[in-house]
Amino acid sequence: MRIGLVVSRLDEASMGIWRALNGMIKFKEVNSNEYTSDLALALISNRDIVYVDEADEWARANNLDLVVFLSRHEMRNPRPLITFHTPGNWGDAELGGKPGLVAISEPRVLTNLFREAYRRIGELNGYSASLEATHHGPFIDKPAIFAEIGSTEAEWRDQRAHDFLASLIYDLINDTGRFINDGRDVAVSIGDLHYSTLMEHIINGEYDVGHMVPKYIKPTREIVRMAVDRNSVKPRLGIIHWKSMDRESRVMVEDELVKLGLTVVRRR
Repeated sequence: MRIGLVVSRLDEASMGIWRALNGMIKFKEVNSNEYTSDLALALISNRDIVYVDEADEWARANNLDLVVFLSRHEMRNPRPLITFHTPGNWGDAELGGKPGLVAISEPRVLTNLFREAYRRIGELNGYSASLEATHHGPFIDKPAIFAEIGSTEAEWRDQRAHDFLASLIYDLINDTGRFINDGRDVAVSIGDLHYSTLMEHIINGEYDVGHMVPKYIKPTREIVRMAVDRNSVKPRLGIIHWKSMDRESRVMVEDELVKLGLTVVRRR
């Protein structure tokens, strides 16, 4: 698997993770914005991470199989957090990307990065690990994951967090097979909270998860199809968070998932 890293010079967490990784992998400078090594490539941008639109062309030009964006995380009620998600916009492009377009989700890597972070989070006293719904830019027509440190300047500058996330990414780059060859069913999730409530099932290895459409997005047939189709591994399960939707939406989502050949799981 050919992996690329995207870093923003405007993002303290992004640069901190990059510096830590650069101490583990000996990157060589190609030009002022690009680096290469035997294990991975890196793109360093002067844009904020959600607006690094050049990542799409860069990933295609270098025939990358996976792009990992190294980023800070912000939230309304901040807490120390290591979190992962797929980028993309189900609706308007309010924070980078393109309206109504999502990246390709990489369910194996996304889920196993989270599992590994959860397993090791005790090394990072005071932090927790989470999975988020698909959201924000940039748009990239490749499998992509955001790996983030949250949620205030204190955590963005925390060398322990930089080292922790860098070590996870290094393990992914150095031993990719461990993250992609698990053989579990893949699920898509529709109607959950922004921060996934499926974590116990995921930690227990019941399934891997790709795209997650949160409850604040009103589902349409097009959104359901995109959530299913834009995965690097074909999903077998469609998880509907039953109580978060009105009756009309439930019926439509279930009907569309069945038409797409998925087994529906009603989560009440």
